[in-house]
Amino acid sequence: MAVVLIAIDLAWVVAASQARKLLKSRRAMKIANRISATTMAGAAGAIAAR
Repeated sequence: MAVVLIAIDLAWVVAASQARKLLKSRRAMKIANRISATTMAGAAGAIAAR
């Protein structure tokens, strides 16, 4: 059980490291912000439609 948890934590560390490298440029941050805003707007629309 502990081995599985350690492996998953290490996978998250690697993923976060790669994301940090990717998001260092202004262009990448702008794209990420637009995707996040679109996702939140979609969620708000889905909640409002209920």
